[in-house]
Amino acid sequence: LTVGLAVTSFREVVVGDRAIREGKWVISEGGLEICNKTVGIVGIGAIGNRTAELFSAFRAKEILGWSRSPKPDFIGRQVDLETVFKSSDIVSVHVPLNAETQGMIGRDLLQHLKPDSVLINVARAGVVD
Repeated sequence: LTVGLAVTSFREVVVGDRAIREGKWVISEGGLEICNKTVGIVGIGAIGNRTAELFSAFRAKEILGWSRSPKPDFIGRQVDLETVFKSSDIVSVHVPLNAETQGMIGRDLLQHLKPDSVLINVARAGVVD
């Protein structure tokens, strides 16, 4: 799901689909590629780690990950949460919703995103405030 949403966003799939349905032919530069982008994964348990592997297959430049505890099997580089948001072109959120994660991603972290970064929240809505 996460990789599909990233591809859809970067390759302007929705814009192209809408134009075709309206009978327009839009000449596009084709959007962006995932290769050479930095991907940040928030929550690198089994699902987050698998997501990192899939982004790696798209030749992401770097994969950053955050977890409350060290994950020796993570294929990327573990960093703090602020670094994930400051450095990533794509941030994908994969944490459960509980008392500890409720509202954990708020204005203080979102302000660190690059203007053209994409945030993909596949966690529960309450994680992002």
